[in-house]
Amino acid sequence: SARIGSLSAIIPNRAYGYQKSGKEWVNEAYVSRGLSALGDGMVMASANDLLSWHETLTNGRILHQESWQAMWTPSSQSQGKYGFGFGVERAGPKPRLNHSGGWVGTNTFLMSDIESDSCIIVLINTDQSPMGDLIKAAYERLNKKL
Repeated sequence: SARIGSLSAIIPNRAYGYQKSGKEWVNEAYVSRGLSALGDGMVMASANDLLSWHETLTNGRILHQESWQAMWTPSSQSQGKYGFGFGVERAGPKPRLNHSGGWVGTNTFLMSDIESDSCIIVLINTDQSPMGDLIKAAYERLNKKL
């Protein structure tokens, strides 16, 4: 169900983003449709979509293993913390990767631990949330299970 966002499309189960205006919650601010086609914003995906992506990372489908390894290797330009499209928390043949993002009215986070086949997905439909606290709590819960 992942797709580029559209203001005119009827998208089943779509969660709209919200922002605070004083003490009131309001719909997310309008953003030009032209910006939605860039791929770094207004890409819409469900938790199930992100879980499928995690499963693709752990089973090596789509790309050759050499390509996965290149994606998971931190770039010297990123001071050893960022590969091709991923934050690299733990490098190696079975790394722990993450990516965060968001758009007007939303916040997102995905962590994939290839070694333990563990995944954290946080999707919030406001850009004014305690995202850091939620991620920290998810890591604490995950670490108790590992």
